[in-house]
Amino acid sequence: MDSKKNRPASSLQPMFSVLHIVESPRTAFWFFRSLHKQTENQCALTSISSLEQAHERLNVERYDAIFIHIHPENPPHQADIALLKAWAHSSAIVAIVHTEADSPIAQHDIDTLLDMGIDDYIPAQEVNTPLLPRLVAYAIERKQASIRLATMSQKDSVTGLTNRAEFIRLLSKELKANKDSDNITAVLLIDLDQFKDLNDSQGHSAGDQLLKHIAERLQHAMRQSDTIARLGGDEFVVMLKRMPNQEAVERVAKHLVKELAHVVELGKCHVFTTASIGIGIDQGRSTSESLLRHAEIAMYSAKQHGGNRYAFFTRKLQVAASLKVSLEEELNRAIAQNEFYLAYQPQLDLVTRKIYGAEVLLRWQHREHGELPPSTFIPTLESTGLIVPVTRWVIANAIEQWASWIRQGTLPAGAHLSVNLSPKVLGHPSFVSLLHEIQQIPETKQCNLHFEITENLFIDGDDHIENLKAIHDAGFKLSMDDFGTGYSSLGYIKRFDLDCIKLDCEFTKDIVNSPVDLAITKAVINLGRDLGIDLIAEGVEDQATLDLLDTLGCRVIQGYFIARPLDSDHFKGFCLAS
Repeated sequence: MDSKKNRPASSLQPMFSVLHIVESPRTAFWFFRSLHKQTENQCALTSISSLEQAHERLNVERYDAIFIHIHPENPPHQADIALLKAWAHSSAIVAIVHTEADSPIAQHDIDTLLDMGIDDYIPAQEVNTPLLPRLVAYAIERKQASIRLATMSQKDSVTGLTNRAEFIRLLSKELKANKDSDNITAVLLIDLDQFKDLNDSQGHSAGDQLLKHIAERLQHAMRQSDTIARLGGDEFVVMLKRMPNQEAVERVAKHLVKELAHVVELGKCHVFTTASIGIGIDQGRSTSESLLRHAEIAMYSAKQHGGNRYAFFTRKLQVAASLKVSLEEELNRAIAQNEFYLAYQPQLDLVTRKIYGAEVLLRWQHREHGELPPSTFIPTLESTGLIVPVTRWVIANAIEQWASWIRQGTLPAGAHLSVNLSPKVLGHPSFVSLLHEIQQIPETKQCNLHFEITENLFIDGDDHIENLKAIHDAGFKLSMDDFGTGYSSLGYIKRFDLDCIKLDCEFTKDIVNSPVDLAITKAVINLGRDLGIDLIAEGVEDQATLDLLDTLGCRVIQGYFIARPLDSDHFKGFCLAS
């Protein structure tokens, strides 16, 4: 029986809707009369006689509560209750418990009901009392409160997406369910490429707006069956279920890269967003943690290759990530145990045929593998932030050694000491403090200290302009290394008041045979002379190149023909012999 058909059109909105499962028509009528008597017709009640009918009704309607009768001699199966909960997960399932001779319900029976999945219970003898509406209302309120708490524990507070803990639970469940399937489960870890810059420049409020916008775009771009979550910070993740093959996963990744590359309007600020996406694919033995880790390794690979792209996890990437971790540990040990040392590559003055100066270089004498090339460890120093204390060590020790050689007469006064400066050091908040520390070293005044910065860094000069000016303010000089290999602009020379240009070996190494390289080299030499800027030609590896540069008017050269980088003892010997 359905009470909706019996209510007058002018009746009040129902307080709640109830589905009543009962086999006896007599009991159904009795419950209907009791409930409506107490609720003054403000309850929409539907009575049915079987679980099959319940399934049909729950496919088309939502109910606040489902009442089911429990008789000691014929209790429902736990599987039946589980079906009800699956069909109506937001409904409070309330048991009307019948006992013999109106005896109280035993605690054991209550525990059994709760274990079965019943949300609440009402003794049968209390159905026909004025408390019935309140009992029903309380059962519904408790269920709704439980749902709200569960939702809060499963959702990200900023975006409303699934949170990390719930995503891992759902991923674990999917991996188990799909274990024997021919389809694959894929995880796409998404990291925004410019989020930190936005947070730093516009504040966390703008950052939160962007996160919400990205969440909306992801929901728009994905299927309803896909699970989207925010792991924290600017990291999102998508679980693709039952994908037919890797090519299908790749199509989704391409679509997401395109979908997330766009301009977002945040108040008066316009931000162009891109994302790096790492993809992990279940191979049949994955856990949720391992699959997320694979996606993370792939994401870092995508980011290291410039971002705004996707990358699949491979064993090669995993090995590289493992080596990076071990390398970081070894670098910390190298710093603590003084495994680094300094090498000096001489620079020759072609006018005086004397030492003009040297470029100081960092070297690592590994206790097991011997001397390691800088390309194997400098990137890790930069990515971990260790480059800052190591640079401080390089400068302090180089200055002390250089001043000692000048006092001993090994080097002429004013000899040029060149130190490479990583963009990570130049952009570090402590850079100006580092310059002040260098000024306090007593031997600094004896050294003609130049900081070498690669040409590509000048492209983002606006981000570092204050620190570049601070170099001159502190009394030090500024050199542009690798001149001609980046985005050359004469404006850089004028704007940043350069003291020295180092012409890259890309041009000097073949000037004897290449008219184009010869013309470029000649033009740069003339430019430096006309502007009063020192010029050092790198990559001199034979006598013919040296002689031609001398003829062109190049004053200072550096290269293997003069000498390779030398440790302090050999450099001192080279200076004394020259």
